[in-house]
Amino acid sequence: MKIRLLKTITAAAVLLLAAAVATLAGSAATAGSSPADNAGRNKFELHLFGSFAFSRITGSTLYSASWSSNYLSAVNEQTVITMYPDLGLAAGASLAYFFSPTIGIQLRAGFLGAGVGNTSVFNFHWTWNSGESGLLEQGFDRLGHITTLPLSINLAARTGTGRVEGAFSGGLTLFRNTFRADTIFGYGTTKTEPVFVDPNWVLTQYVDALPVGLSIPATSWTALGADLGAALNLMVNDRLAIRLEARYFYCPTKTLTWNFVYGSYDGIFFTDIKGQPFGTAEAADLARSGKTFTLPVNPSYVEGSIGVVFYLGGAIRK
Repeated sequence: MKIRLLKTITAAAVLLLAAAVATLAGSAATAGSSPADNAGRNKFELHLFGSFAFSRITGSTLYSASWSSNYLSAVNEQTVITMYPDLGLAAGASLAYFFSPTIGIQLRAGFLGAGVGNTSVFNFHWTWNSGESGLLEQGFDRLGHITTLPLSINLAARTGTGRVEGAFSGGLTLFRNTFRADTIFGYGTTKTEPVFVDPNWVLTQYVDALPVGLSIPATSWTALGADLGAALNLMVNDRLAIRLEARYFYCPTKTLTWNFVYGSYDGIFFTDIKGQPFGTAEAADLARSGKTFTLPVNPSYVEGSIGVVFYLGGAIRK
C-alpha cells in the first residue's frame, strides 16, 4: 500500500510540475493580453516555508528487578527512562493546483530535525539480613535525535478576498523517520571478599549499581499518517503573499528496542566495585527473567511556519 501511495504521490508531483511549467510558459506568451484573457489562469500556488516544530515524542522505558544474595535479604532496583522533545526546525515547499477559485489539490514536502533528550533515574533499595536498609537514587541526562521527511498529498481550500486570505489543507502523509538515542540504566551488583580486621579476616559484602549503557543506533522506518493545517495569507500583490501557518502531523507510534553496550563499569554510588563486566551472560540473564528494554517513539508533531506564496499564472483571481 505504501509503495502504491508513493507512486501515486510521485505521479501527482510530475503532473503538477508539468502543469506549472506550462502555465508559466502560457503566462509569458500572453504577457500583453487583457485582464479578461488572464481571468482564471491563477490556478497554482507555490509555497516555500521555514518553521519551528514541537515534537510529541514522550515515550518511556521501565526496568525493575528484585533479588537477594548472601547477607542481602532483598534488593529492589528500578530505572525509569523518560524521553522529552526539544524544539525542532523544519523547512519545505508545497505546490497546489486549484480546480476552482476555492478548491484544489496540494503536494507538500518537508524536512524536520529535532533533538530528543532523555532522563534516566535509578532507584535502589537494599535490605540486609540484620534488618538494616539503604535507599539511593541517581539521575542522568542524555540526548538523541530524530529526523522526519513528510510527503503529503492534500485537499486544499482557500477563502476570503482583499488583503487577507484563509487557506486550509489536509490529507495523507507518507513519513520517513530516522531516530537514534543513547542512555543508561542501573544494574545492581554485589561482591563478597575477605577483609582483614585485626586480628581476624572478616567476610565483607559490597553493593552498588552499574551504569550500563543502552543505545538505539540510527534506525529508519516508513509510516503512513495524515496532516491538517490552517493558514493566513497576507497579500503583498496579486502574485505574492506572506503565509502564516499552523499544521499538525500525525504519525503512528513505532516501538524500538534498546541495545546493551557491553563493557566494564564502575559502581556509581560507592568506590568499592570497579571494572565490573556487563556482557552477553548478564544480558541473557535479563532476557530469561523476562526483562525487555523497549521504547515507544511517536514522531507526530505540530509545526508553526512562516513563508511566501507565489501565485503562478495570470494576475486576476476570481
